[in-house]
Amino acid sequence: MDEVSRQIAKQVINITDADLDRLSPGMKKLLSDLPDKMKWKIVAEVTESKYCFAGLKPGDKFVFNFPVLNVSESTAAPCIEALAPLTGHIRAMLDRVAEGLDPNESIFATQQVPCMDVGVDHGGLGRVMFKVYGERAG
Repeated sequence: MDEVSRQIAKQVINITDADLDRLSPGMKKLLSDLPDKMKWKIVAEVTESKYCFAGLKPGDKFVFNFPVLNVSESTAAPCIEALAPLTGHIRAMLDRVAEGLDPNESIFATQQVPCMDVGVDHGGLGRVMFKVYGERAG
C-alpha cells in the first residue's frame, strides 16, 4: 500500500500501522491508490416511484463517496427500505473501482434495483426503482 493511501486511511478511520499491516490482500488492494479511487462516486438515482412514503421521486439521488453515503450531495430522503437493497450493487461497483476498472461496466450497472416495498399489487404500499451508476470527478 502506498504511503499516501496509508495516511488517508489512518486519518479517515483512525487505523493503526500495525492493523494496516495485518489487512487481507483484498483490503490492501481496496485501500491502495486511494486518491484516485476517491474520485469515484456511486449514484443510485430514482427512475420510478409510486406511493412512496418517504417521498422519493424520479430524479432523486443517493450519492456515495467511496463508500459512505454523502448526505449533503444526496437529494433522496434516507429511507432504510430504499437503501438496504442498494448495498449489494454499490459494493459490486466499488469492487470494480478497487480493481481499477470502470464501475459502469459492471453487470449490475444495467439492472434496476427495487426498494424493499413490494407495492400495492403484491401486498405492500409503495414501489421505487433505482438505476445505479458511477461518476468520476475530473
